[in-house]
Amino acid sequence: MTKASKVAICCGIALLFILVLDKVGYPVAASYFLTTRDSATARVAPKELTDLSVSTAKGTDMSYAGYAFSLPWTELDQVKDIDQNGLRFRAIRLHSGMQVNVFVMGAGTFFQSITGNDLWSNTFHEILGPNATDYDVYQSVYEITPGNFHHWTLSNRLRYRETLLYIHKSLLVSPSASSGIFRVHNDHFNGFQVGNPSSHATPIEVRLFSEKDGVEFTFDKGNANRITQAEINRVIQTLHKVE
Repeated sequence: MTKASKVAICCGIALLFILVLDKVGYPVAASYFLTTRDSATARVAPKELTDLSVSTAKGTDMSYAGYAFSLPWTELDQVKDIDQNGLRFRAIRLHSGMQVNVFVMGAGTFFQSITGNDLWSNTFHEILGPNATDYDVYQSVYEITPGNFHHWTLSNRLRYRETLLYIHKSLLVSPSASSGIFRVHNDHFNGFQVGNPSSHATPIEVRLFSEKDGVEFTFDKGNANRITQAEINRVIQTLHKVE
């Protein structure tokens, strides 16, 4: 083999190495770097709620924006409808110091409300599909963890999808998620509960989705001693649309 041939082979190997490093090496390193700098909440994936008990305590029937539900408490201190820069919700404060906030939004607006602009919303629908629902978006964000990252994929689309979902999970999921994310449902809604009340996490967030609407509850125990899963289940199981 001539010296020129050896040089040509070495140059070819070097070029191939550079191409592999550019197409695979850097993205793989970046994905590993991203998932090693995660928060505790980023490692939590949704699981089924096992405590299905429902409080039978004397309570208060409530309705808001076309939805009705039952609170397992009677000692209401203040019920106030609030409008913060177009974000409308009902704030329910109890004598104990606990506060329950109720948000009702139309289909497709849940994700827009947390991204803050149409560009991100359109991007998510591009990677999840044009028919992706609010439930699909939250499920995809909650389910991504460092453990199910495809670090060595050659698909730019898959890498982009996982990176986008993971960044949003790290930034948007509340600290309460470190105690658990749970799948919850009733006869008309499917959704997620972020936070385990037995760990004293606060606030507990519950997002429920139908085909047409979404309802979110936040339970902030404030100065109250505790809030139980049975009490939260009471709200979840009684939520229904008022015809």
